[in-house]
Amino acid sequence: MSVFTYMHTTQDNAEDDDDLEVSEEPEEKEDKPKTKTVTETVWEWMHINTNKPIWTRKPSEIDEKEYSDFYKALTKDTEDPMEYSHFSAEGEISFKSILYVPKKAPHNYYDDYYKKSTSLKLYVRK
Repeated sequence: MSVFTYMHTTQDNAEDDDDLEVSEEPEEKEDKPKTKTVTETVWEWMHINTNKPIWTRKPSEIDEKEYSDFYKALTKDTEDPMEYSHFSAEGEISFKSILYVPKKAPHNYYDDYYKKSTSLKLYVRK
């Protein structure tokens, strides 16, 4: 999954100053070059995330810390997961997935039993 962002940078460019008035009177020699510095803002797309998504990589290439860091970033949890399973399924639809089991249930897990659940997160790459 590639992530791009539209960022701006400023550049200083030295340009010849052709807009100077020409006078017919003799001038003293100037040591300064006849250029001016122009600052312009340049907008461009920058590639932010160059890492390949963790679920698309082979499980043998990923270490325990990468699984743990991905889980913590995804769930905003401070603890490591109790268990995880990195697998791929093939059939009519083929996909790769990581299933995490947290160490403990959230404190209000049973309070919102009949409400709409937002705990299952699915990510699709087309």
